[in-house]
Amino acid sequence: MRDAAGALSPWIWTIPAGVAAAILAMYFLKTRRKPVLVPSTYLWGKTIEDHRVNALWQRLRRSVLLFLQLLAVVAATIALVRPSWQGSMLHGGRYVFMVDNSASMGATDVVPTRLEEAKRRVLALVDQMGSGDTAMIVSFAASARIEQGFTDNRERLRRAVREIGPTSAASSLDEALRLCAARSTLAAPTQGAGDEAPPPPKPGDAAAPRRAQVFIVGDGNYPVVAEGLVDQLDPVFIPVGTTTAENVAVTGLAVRRAESSTTAQALAKVRNLSPAARTVDVELHQGDRLLDVRRVKIASGTVSDVLFTVADAPDGIWDLRIVDDSQGVDHLPVDDRAWAVLAAPEKARVLLVSSSDRFWRAALATDEARRWCEVTLRAPSFLEGEEYERLLATSTVDLAIFDRCRPAEPPPCHTLYIDAVPPGGAWRAGKKIDVPQIIDVAQAHPLMQNVSLSEVLVAEAVPPIGPTGSLVLVESDQGALGLVAPRGGYEDAVLGFALAASDGTPLTNWPLVDGAGFEQFTLNVVQYFGRGRVAGGESVEPGAPLRFRLDRRTDRVEVTRPDGAKEQVVRSQQGEFAYYATFEVGPYRIDDGPSFTVNLFDVPESEVATASTPRLRVGNAEIVGQSNWEPARLEGWKPFLLIVLVLLLGEWYIYGNRAGL
Repeated sequence: MRDAAGALSPWIWTIPAGVAAAILAMYFLKTRRKPVLVPSTYLWGKTIEDHRVNALWQRLRRSVLLFLQLLAVVAATIALVRPSWQGSMLHGGRYVFMVDNSASMGATDVVPTRLEEAKRRVLALVDQMGSGDTAMIVSFAASARIEQGFTDNRERLRRAVREIGPTSAASSLDEALRLCAARSTLAAPTQGAGDEAPPPPKPGDAAAPRRAQVFIVGDGNYPVVAEGLVDQLDPVFIPVGTTTAENVAVTGLAVRRAESSTTAQALAKVRNLSPAARTVDVELHQGDRLLDVRRVKIASGTVSDVLFTVADAPDGIWDLRIVDDSQGVDHLPVDDRAWAVLAAPEKARVLLVSSSDRFWRAALATDEARRWCEVTLRAPSFLEGEEYERLLATSTVDLAIFDRCRPAEPPPCHTLYIDAVPPGGAWRAGKKIDVPQIIDVAQAHPLMQNVSLSEVLVAEAVPPIGPTGSLVLVESDQGALGLVAPRGGYEDAVLGFALAASDGTPLTNWPLVDGAGFEQFTLNVVQYFGRGRVAGGESVEPGAPLRFRLDRRTDRVEVTRPDGAKEQVVRSQQGEFAYYATFEVGPYRIDDGPSFTVNLFDVPESEVATASTPRLRVGNAEIVGQSNWEPARLEGWKPFLLIVLVLLLGEWYIYGNRAGL
């Protein structure tokens, strides 16, 4: 019937040609009549007319019926040919549409924004779903969110896509892929929030896995995806963005008042992520007051440190703004501003329990450490007295440091254990090792920043074994020497080696080596674990939770967001407040008291120019971006069959009601 190219065989064309010839014959062929003699000339005119009409060859008169019949033959012939064309369509029956709504998707290099363009492309994909196909809508930035569970209701899918809004958070694809893998590879789809009821399984299909095709629509500014996350998925990456996008961003801001002085300094880091050098004005404000302004020229791909010194500096929220010099465009406005709080920090309360506190006493006595904490020194026997029981009942300590000792129960605060493990059974002590060699330090963690242990020697150690979720801080050739792990609303950090023996004999040279950063480590511990009470001045990334404590005996506080909206936060059982809705950059205020800020200090997110060939890195593999989804041949014969039916019905109606045509 068809050849290899999909066309009809030549002899098939004789069928529609024969039908058309038969229709024409009905109008051309002469009707045979028997001659009859009549005695009158009355019928002569009619006879002459019939003779002309039934002549074998004649000039056709206009006929609607003839036109409709021939048109129906043409339409039926086209339908038999089964016309098709190259186009785009979905196939597979089960899809996940992932929309990136991170900060970089607010870039305006695609009009109106990248996010709106991504939503438009997903809506086009929804329109191309086949009958009975199901899909799920997922938005992702720092975290993933199911906007609409699996359903075949296209209107619900379209509404979920339209309701996706922008965020100021950085993007993380790993969590979104884990969520999709968990929801889309089930043998039979389960009904969840917003899901349509699953159709009854067909015979023989109960064990068949429902593999989904995942469309990732975004700009591709993602870290490398962990290998194995896409094993159960069929990912397709649809990139949004241009290679010529430009941006100048604030990637850091710190304010500090000189001790015993009214002068304050603000240090800003401004990075040029445009292909050419840029000159910008950097303004420092407090409210409506302009404190200072600097004009800086920044080469392409470099960062410039901008230092402001303000005399008689007032406490409060300082606002840094980038004002372009009109030599270029800035496609991402969200990182053109940053906020910081200038206020005297509330000192964290630190309890140090040690029998040989020489090194710790010296580290906690530095000027910088005294700005951040107040230290109470106690001997290990303190843990067995009534004073420690009162401490447990009143939660008056923010950080407890236990040097070669531990309490019977975990205290209601953050802890650091030296050559000991926390009580409770979640932690265990490994076998004692001699002269371990330190090979790695997790300098990305706040506890280990600016700490170098490459020249540090350790005489002996007991490697700690932490609970699930522990993070290695210090790694040696014989196991982990430093770990940190969560405990409810608190964290426990453990170092597996002591600074000194009970008689004061040093067991490591860490506090004595220049550049090893023992004092810096002590300051990191105080700032990291004591930050909960220093709510004023705290800065977090968009989407990251803020945890804080207040001395006021209240179980509920009100947080005011940058847009003026207010939200109630309840104290947890651990005596801590946790606020999670930090999706908008800007200053946040707790009641009428301390403030904190949310800033997008994320260089990869601010680097909005896309690669010439966008791709996702999944382990060692790559997924190359597709500007269009998978091409396929679209069939067009069904509309022509419908045309044939309409023409035949019209011909039947005209013949029955207007027989003269």
